[in-house]
Amino acid sequence: MSVRRLVLDPILAEAAAAAGAEVWMGAKVTALVRDRGRVTGVRVARNGSEQPLAARLVVGADGRNSTVARLAGSRKYNLTPNERFAYWSFFEGADPGDEPTVIFHRWSGNFVIAIPADSGLYQVLALPALSELPRFRHSLEERYLEYVRRCDPVARALSGAKRVGKLFGTLRWEGFFREAAGPGWVLAGDAGHFKDPAPGQGIQDAFRQVEFLEPAILGAINKSPAALDEALAGWARWRDHDAAEHYWLAADLGKAGLAPAVLPEVAQRLYEQGKLDGFLDLFNHRSAPSAVLTPPRLAGATARLLARGGCDRRAVLSEVGVLIAEDARRKRLARHPHYIPLETSVDAGPTEVDGEDAGASVSAVEVSVGGVRSPVLTAGPPDGAEAVVFVHGNPGPADDWRDLLSRAGGLGRAIAPDMPGYGRADKPKNFSYSVDGYAEHLAALLDQLGITRAHIVAHDFGGPWALAWAARHPDALASATLINSGVLIGYRWHHYARIWRTPGLGEVFQATASRPGFRLLLGRENPRLTRDQIDRIYDASRSRATKRAVLRLYRATPVAVLAAPAAALRPLDRPALVIWGTKDAYLPCEQAERQRQAFPSARVELLDGHGHWVMLEDPGRVASLVIPFLRQRLRGSATPTGSPASPPPAS
Repeated sequence: MSVRRLVLDPILAEAAAAAGAEVWMGAKVTALVRDRGRVTGVRVARNGSEQPLAARLVVGADGRNSTVARLAGSRKYNLTPNERFAYWSFFEGADPGDEPTVIFHRWSGNFVIAIPADSGLYQVLALPALSELPRFRHSLEERYLEYVRRCDPVARALSGAKRVGKLFGTLRWEGFFREAAGPGWVLAGDAGHFKDPAPGQGIQDAFRQVEFLEPAILGAINKSPAALDEALAGWARWRDHDAAEHYWLAADLGKAGLAPAVLPEVAQRLYEQGKLDGFLDLFNHRSAPSAVLTPPRLAGATARLLARGGCDRRAVLSEVGVLIAEDARRKRLARHPHYIPLETSVDAGPTEVDGEDAGASVSAVEVSVGGVRSPVLTAGPPDGAEAVVFVHGNPGPADDWRDLLSRAGGLGRAIAPDMPGYGRADKPKNFSYSVDGYAEHLAALLDQLGITRAHIVAHDFGGPWALAWAARHPDALASATLINSGVLIGYRWHHYARIWRTPGLGEVFQATASRPGFRLLLGRENPRLTRDQIDRIYDASRSRATKRAVLRLYRATPVAVLAAPAAALRPLDRPALVIWGTKDAYLPCEQAERQRQAFPSARVELLDGHGHWVMLEDPGRVASLVIPFLRQRLRGSATPTGSPASPPPAS
């Protein structure tokens, strides 16, 4: 049974109160509280004010657009874009007759699930192929009802029923896993992995995962942070393996190709044999797909379908062959849940019909400039002469911008290249690793992409690179957002830079760098970064080619070069937003005010207690500053590419 939130939430609140927990309805998490990189609580907005709450462990079970996941910096992996969209509503007076309790029907590329809900209602989920979306736009209510009634079992069940309540929808969702746990935090349900919009699945997964979380951490939570982290890591491995087969089955069912009713036939046969619990165990994730959709059952279902006739023989044989082959693939992937590496993941923000737009999807293209390959993350419309251009610094890479890039893509075209020597870009020995070299590369890259007007968003060394470009192309600079970066006036190199600039010493320092040492140094200087974030920064800088690029860049950059663009930019007085962490250990925050020597009208925002990577430390706060600034300056808005404009929900 699927229980609506308006029924479930009061039950959960009552049960929690009975167990001695304090329940705050309507409260909202606004930030995670950290101590030396570890999450030690949350800040909660309630009744018009905020207050901190301390906790040994923060559990985020707040859905696929999880605030806790975003604040914790949890990365996505194994992303599977879907070929369907979804609409669902509730019906009163439905009569499924002799059909299984859950009506699961897929035919000729169409897909409907009907599930009993509370109060005698039935919840009916339509999952059309994206090719049908234009038809739904013009008459949403009519097309939804027509679609679900094309499924004979559902049409019979709804013959005397009346639709009640709103019509909800989701466009262009994707499946994903997120990193399940980190220092002091853990994600459960759809917050940690999302498969499909089937009603109640995320809540069900959250209940199951939290049930297993308690014994996993019971002996460790009162010992030490290290003991708790080890227990959470073990639980995260269990989560990945437990969810993986179901995840890949949902990904297979999300494909929009032709498919007759082999799976529903298996369900019907189990029902007739009095083994419906077997199929419900699959649907409720208590049994793995390989334990229920066995080759003998699939073969038997195929034989019965062919014997009855009235179906496409080739399509039936094709589907059962695919299902048997996919069963083996799912079991293999379940043994290796990180099978698709992080480096090739595509992070897509879903668009909700009845909720807030979570951002544009992010994809990747490759651009070659002078024979040097620079992969580029993109969001929003794929073309257009005006764009938001994100420029990372040292050690980058473009992945640092994913959250902001997705949000900016909701306003218009947005790109984030990996610059030579960093990330997935080429790292040739003969590249000019200098401010001029990077400025020239950026100019050629924008020219190749057809971008003639740029809203620069830069961090770290990305500021000098981008501003050197802007000084040479003043008509192309529309605005600048400088995050712990910009023109550096009266600046002295930080301690690592002085080491890197010293021949011999820099090579020894790079060669002896280790992950534990990196964690110690960076964690001490940037206490708001999580351990996972520090590890990702280390991984971005660990290759021999990147280390070589860093040494050559710093040795090719006299400190005066960092101030040079100010003279050319000052007369332009372009709109500028400056964001700076007051505890930056490498670029002192007094440099924030000095950006007005290049941008006289700049707005300066100091983030108290933040370090050098503010967009990672506090992505929500940074986005709340950057996105309104960009929105005011972009010439119009555009629908994000890959995210169809949402029709209004029917009621």
